[in-house]
Amino acid sequence: MTSLDNLETTDSGSVQKKDAMQWLESLENPEIPEALEDELIQSVVPKPQDHSGSAFPTPISQVRVTGRPEFIEQVARLFQWFNVFESSATRLAIKLQQIEDRETEELTDNYALYLSAAVRGKEGVVQQMMMGSGEDQRLSKALEKAEKETALTVEQ
Repeated sequence: MTSLDNLETTDSGSVQKKDAMQWLESLENPEIPEALEDELIQSVVPKPQDHSGSAFPTPISQVRVTGRPEFIEQVARLFQWFNVFESSATRLAIKLQQIEDRETEELTDNYALYLSAAVRGKEGVVQQMMMGSGEDQRLSKALEKAEKETALTVEQ
């Protein structure tokens, strides 16, 4: 049995965001070098606030993983760094749910995990920037590092 099996779900099989984020944070974190984690953070393209329609043909970064709970937990461990996008400028879009069988409409034992970042509205940014959370510092550090490296690359 996995910790995923113990999460409370709605009638449709969805896990509430706060519970999904706590679950993701509670997973044993594999040793990922900070430099690699920074590169991963820098490579994410958040969904713009005014985006509508499909994100599939866009550069917007999204992760979708489906399978047995054991597989979902092992893969999710590799994506804990995505939590950094729950910040004053961006929000972590996380959806964790049991998969429904299309023919019987019954919930299966399989799960789907969706992760992406989205730009927050202006009001949310101002309110949360005043609070100055640790996640903001981690995200800012990674993005500042990217700007410096990009500037160095351009000058050379």
